[in-house]
Amino acid sequence: MGDGMLEENQNMLEEQNRLEEEEQNLEVVEEDKQNGFDEEEQDRSGKDIFIDPDDNQSVARESTVLLQWRALRCQQDEEYQVSLQIDRERERRRRQLLERELRRVHVINTRNEWIDSIPEPENGMVIQFKYPDGGLKRRRFLPSQLFQDLVAFAGNVDMASEIFSLQKAMSPISILSTQRGSLADNGITAQCTLYILWMSGDEVENIISNSSIASGPYPVAPSTTFSPAPSPPTTITTISPAPSSPIAAPIFSPAPSPPTTITTISPAPSSPIAAPIFSPAPSPSQSPSFSPLSPDQEDIEEAFDIAAALLTLKARVHHLAPTANQINVFRDEEFECALRAFNRPTFDPESKLDIVFIDEDGRGEGAVDDGGPTREFCRLLMGKLQGHQIFEGPPEERTLALDSIALHTNTYKSVGQMLSVCLIHGGVSPNFFSKRLFSQVFGLPSGPATIEDVVDHGLRAKLEKINSADTLDDAREAVSETAEELALMGALRHLRSLEHRKELMEAVLQFYCEGRINAALTQFKDGLTTLGVLQMVTSHPQAFEKVFLYDPTPLKASDIVELFHARCRSLPASNRRRLEARTIAFWKDWLLEVEGGLAHPITLEHVLIFATGLQRIPAVGFPMQPELAFLHPDDGLARFPKANTCSLVLHLPVGQTYTEFKNNMELGLGCASQFGEA
Repeated sequence: MGDGMLEENQNMLEEQNRLEEEEQNLEVVEEDKQNGFDEEEQDRSGKDIFIDPDDNQSVARESTVLLQWRALRCQQDEEYQVSLQIDRERERRRRQLLERELRRVHVINTRNEWIDSIPEPENGMVIQFKYPDGGLKRRRFLPSQLFQDLVAFAGNVDMASEIFSLQKAMSPISILSTQRGSLADNGITAQCTLYILWMSGDEVENIISNSSIASGPYPVAPSTTFSPAPSPPTTITTISPAPSSPIAAPIFSPAPSPPTTITTISPAPSSPIAAPIFSPAPSPSQSPSFSPLSPDQEDIEEAFDIAAALLTLKARVHHLAPTANQINVFRDEEFECALRAFNRPTFDPESKLDIVFIDEDGRGEGAVDDGGPTREFCRLLMGKLQGHQIFEGPPEERTLALDSIALHTNTYKSVGQMLSVCLIHGGVSPNFFSKRLFSQVFGLPSGPATIEDVVDHGLRAKLEKINSADTLDDAREAVSETAEELALMGALRHLRSLEHRKELMEAVLQFYCEGRINAALTQFKDGLTTLGVLQMVTSHPQAFEKVFLYDPTPLKASDIVELFHARCRSLPASNRRRLEARTIAFWKDWLLEVEGGLAHPITLEHVLIFATGLQRIPAVGFPMQPELAFLHPDDGLARFPKANTCSLVLHLPVGQTYTEFKNNMELGLGCASQFGEA
């Protein structure tokens, strides 16, 4: 029995040793895997060690294989690092967008809480809000209410951005939602329609990141006209940036406790605000009414929608002008100069233009392009485009003509690009499209073609003869006289009856007005996609008719008076201030004389060109408020008017009699050839 137990113990010991040996082998194999070694690598390493030193070819072959393997591993490592960096950046961007969205939703929820805590005053003025998607909201407000009350109501919709802009129809002022004070402080004292323009997340972040916020909050007194709802209690805090800083930062930032805290940020007086749209204020008769909307009011809303939409497209333009965007312009050859620039491979229509006018001596005219030369150039170029040979018909109702050479050289596309650039960069509207061309370009039904649509007078006369023939023989004779033209259109047929004539006329007119220009129209529309013009107008064609169709509304003296803001910098009650006030009266009287034709050949269009570079107030508005300044005799300045079309400042001479003022204004405008320089 003892021998049996000894043998059994020995067997158990051997089994235990065997298991321990297998476990050690498994650990070695696992360690080899972790260190990146496999059997193939071990074999290759062994070959490197034990190859015959005399076998040079074998050494070279094995070394090459090893080098290739190492190069492949390095390439894979680099690709992995690049892919890892891309994934990290994508994840960072995803987190950033998520944080922005959470912050935006938090702001909207805070606005809801804020506006729910404020009762709507029964005797308040009705404010209507129109949103980019066409939605409408209304609420009563008192002029003495906080402006942020209005912001909270306007911005409590799902699509709202943290910061947005508000603007009255045809108003010269665009207001950011970060503004403080009361409604009256921001010019809202009567019922009106406010148009809302949301900002993208990047635009909001850019405003916030470029802001310098003051260190301490400044409390604003609550409205005294009515009391908010007792629950929850509300406090309002405003923060103002340093005087030189741009507009800043988030608007609503509630405390976590039940009382709601709203933070508003307002620019200092000298702070730049998002580019406003400047156009004349409406007359009292144009003031909106709200129950129901009148046709005139709808027209006003359409006009503002156009300005807001064009301003959105203009926001695409980069403020730096690349070298390829310099256009050297010789007057009366604006189209040829523009075509050379647009044909450059590196020309970028979404970047700022650099316009240099060349005089007869071959030198630049000396105007640095800060906007004035661009507006002047776009106005002159639009005149050349209106008379270009790819169009035909009356000057006010141009249709697309067929020019095979222009089609071959992509001229239709270039003209479409130029129209887009003139509209967005310079604010110059075409105002020469015919109704049919507008419908063809922007996707509206064109309607059946008529003989009056045929621009070619010779062909029109022949078609009229066919159409007015009383007998079949007369109709066949008229068709025979038109055989050459009908054959080119593929419409030469033998008339079987007078009823057959109707089919012939419909086919001919449809081909002439639609079919023959299909390729040219496609190329022209391709050019109009520049800066998103085609897409924008196609989405709202009826609103944009006044931009592309002929507008017979004449420029009035009151339009210019309302457009320019007088900049009186002399001390109040001083003699200089009195002279400036008298000059303003002279200015208004003189504009009335110009409107009445008493200053021939000077017109109101000449006055506007002299001061701004444009002959009509642009649909997109001016980038800043045009101003009147004054030239005093004791300053040693000129007695003739001067203008800076870049900063939109018109300087009027002071200290003259009305007759002297009138003569000097007309002489100054008559002698100025460009950019308002007398």
